[in-house]
Amino acid sequence: MADALVSALVSTILNNLDSLFREEVRLAGSLKTELESLQSTFTTIQAVLRDAEQKRWKNEAIKNWLGKLEQAAYDLEDVLDDFQSEARGSGSKLSTFFSLQNPLLFRSIMARRVKSARERVDAIAAERIKLHLETGVGEAVIEGNKDRETSSLVAESEVIGRADEKGEMVSMILSNATHHDGLSVYAICGMGGLGKSCDIQELDPLQRLLVEKLVGKRVLIVLDDVWSESRDKWDRLKQALQSGGRGSAVIVTTRLEKVALMMATVPFRRLGCLSNDDSWSLFKQRVFGMGTNEGNADLETIGRQIVQRCRGVPLAIKAMGSILSSKSQETEWLNVRDSEIWDLEDEGSRILAVLSSSSRNIMDLSKLPPLRSLILNSNYGFRSTSNISNPSNFIGNQKYVRVLDFHDGLSNAAFKSLKHLRYLRLFGSNVKALPESISSLHNLQTLNLQCCISLQMLPNGLKNLKNLKYLDLRGCHELISMPVGLGQLTCLRKLNKFVVGKEKGRGIDELKELALEGELSIGGLCNVKNSTEAKNANLIEKKNLRSLGLSWRSKESTHQQHGNDEEVLDALQPHPSLKKLRITYY
Repeated sequence: MADALVSALVSTILNNLDSLFREEVRLAGSLKTELESLQSTFTTIQAVLRDAEQKRWKNEAIKNWLGKLEQAAYDLEDVLDDFQSEARGSGSKLSTFFSLQNPLLFRSIMARRVKSARERVDAIAAERIKLHLETGVGEAVIEGNKDRETSSLVAESEVIGRADEKGEMVSMILSNATHHDGLSVYAICGMGGLGKSCDIQELDPLQRLLVEKLVGKRVLIVLDDVWSESRDKWDRLKQALQSGGRGSAVIVTTRLEKVALMMATVPFRRLGCLSNDDSWSLFKQRVFGMGTNEGNADLETIGRQIVQRCRGVPLAIKAMGSILSSKSQETEWLNVRDSEIWDLEDEGSRILAVLSSSSRNIMDLSKLPPLRSLILNSNYGFRSTSNISNPSNFIGNQKYVRVLDFHDGLSNAAFKSLKHLRYLRLFGSNVKALPESISSLHNLQTLNLQCCISLQMLPNGLKNLKNLKYLDLRGCHELISMPVGLGQLTCLRKLNKFVVGKEKGRGIDELKELALEGELSIGGLCNVKNSTEAKNANLIEKKNLRSLGLSWRSKESTHQQHGNDEEVLDALQPHPSLKKLRITYY
């Protein structure tokens, strides 16, 4: 994953440099020279990245080189972002910045920062020669994920349950071995575990080696935790496996039913859930393995209730046991037992929630380095998401964060330094008004306020967010009206809720120039004075709208009949491509 991030980062930086050269900016003197040098260096690095990606797993030095390059690229991205943010903050084009009082001072400061970053990148780029990285290497070889490699060495005493399934599988193999002349393939859906790596990468030598090892021999092969759904790959492997002697068999374990159906030559076996006794034994093995908490009758009672909620899924039981093995307080166990994650209907989502609850409540986020993304929410129902005593202060110090997902209200101070923020989500926050400092987030592209059920007012300066593309107001039922000048957000494409106000700058005509897409719900149409005002919304030209809601209700006042509601409705005629129309309180 790291190498893919590096490739994406390098591409992003080259695009940013191209953008700087294309825009109306006078990049004179040393600043222009440094940026051109950076562009040349990153172009060279990009040419050898494919080779580095292929060799990363086998060469620790190359792995470290990619790590250094990644960090340097992030730091340079911050420098370029600072440059563009500061410049654009004073006008619509970068060129206007240089008409300020100190353009020479600005260029000098930027040139020094870019030079420092360029020297660091140059040093990293020079190391490619020592690492023998080549340019123009062909398609990368797909490597296995080392974290998913399994082993045939299993402590049998630690295996709990599955005795009946094991006996049934052995009986099937022995029975078919006497009656089957070809290769028998048995698939087990819901397991994972055994694998073997090989240094040979090319297909033909691998097949020939496998045939040489199997020819004429009666063998039992286990292919564990298979994920590939490619029938072509399986057919090529099966050709080699069929060189085994009469009665040979292959056991496949997989979590995917599609894989089991594709590979099996006899009906596959689907593993069921563990019994109550086996579930409790597995949980005890994990949570009381070192003798911790053992003998505490209260914890055992709560533990049995937690195990029941795991519904016999080994992965969930093991995860919960690992979490609780380090907790000795009854309240901590009760928090887990009473968590909302158990209410999730989908089993996959429930297991993911359980696993997620385990990298929680143990990380001191104040010790982390500067972050690019920070997601702190309570979607999984635990009462504490982190060890932050002052979240506003902590988030305010993350000045280079691009993505912020937070469910509690934040102070004005928290947003003032987040000038690089692109995505802000305050899902389900109980705030009535947002901090006005959100209006200074000039790079913000997405503002997600979904289910902020108490929200009444948006920031007055929202019109300053010139890069805003997506404003999600679903579930914001208490919203009184929109801030003045929303129509100035010419980049806005998704606006699912608009509440018409009475004052100038809050009217329905603010929608006129917005090229909106998808879903739009317009409320407060009782505040539209006449059909001319309604026609100015220009709904007839919004060909990318698919769903439209029209409501004459307003939080500010009850609907008073103007006598022209029918004319207003006529003037709100949408484009013929509309798929869904909903009219309420008309």
